[in-house]
Amino acid sequence: FEVDFQDMLQTLLEYEAEYHTNYQVPKKFEPNPELGAWVTGIRRLYNNPSDDKYLDPQHVKDLNAIGFSWQSARKCGSKFMKQYRDLKARVEDSEETLQDILDEESTQKWIKLQQNVYHKGDLSETRTTYLSQLLKNDDWMNTTY
Repeated sequence: FEVDFQDMLQTLLEYEAEYHTNYQVPKKFEPNPELGAWVTGIRRLYNNPSDDKYLDPQHVKDLNAIGFSWQSARKCGSKFMKQYRDLKARVEDSEETLQDILDEESTQKWIKLQQNVYHKGDLSETRTTYLSQLLKNDDWMNTTY
């Protein structure tokens, strides 16, 4: 990160003193978007380190010392994730079959939208995997629903 770690740590401590959220800073925290982005980035580096991108061990110690939560309690609020979670819950918890859900026009429209995004090359690998698992079809992007 280009920003000074100690400055951001101090900002994080001030945030926690005011909001008492166990360091659950919204990614797009309106009063200070840089703080939300920094916390998101810190968690990403800690949870998914690579050979060239990782957290300084002293920074990990400093964050552990304040009781920093390395996992976000927030769920992604994107339209995709809301629709995905809704369909997933229906498939898992419902008397409806997957086919019943797939036969609904609204579901078909949503899947078609995801297929279009996929074919443009704009659907993330994670979302592609989510849909393959949900639809129980690794070729969902080429299937007519």
